Amino acid sequence: MPLSFCRDPSVKVNGPPMENNVEKVVDLLRRLGYSLIRHKGDRRMDNDFHVTNHGSIITLQPLTEAAQEWCDEYLPEDAQMFGSAYAIEPRYFGDIAIGYQDDGLTANVVVTPA
Repeated sequence: MPLSFCRDPSVKVNGPPMENNVEKVVDLLRRLGYSLIRHKGDRRMDNDFHVTNHGSIITLQPLTEAAQEWCDEYLPEDAQMFGSAYAIEPRYFGDIAIGYQDDGLTANVVVTPA
């Protein structure tokens, strides 16, 4: 079963940049204020983004107009796409997550099992 995280916006962010492995991504998400939840239903539309950590790549899928506008403004025009989602190297995702959260956007985050 995939792991999903919901963010507590009251948690302040501090710590080193993310590296390329699932354990460190899970640790980073917890430091960013996400708490581990397990669910059977699809809660993706409750958020602005759907984020999936595939291990070597993280996908960031905008679900709302506000999320797409944020991506248009802050992500490079030539950003790599994976279907309708942006394909992001894990080492860059921490800064991107902080950016969209600072702008009041939310995400459902799924870490796929190794």
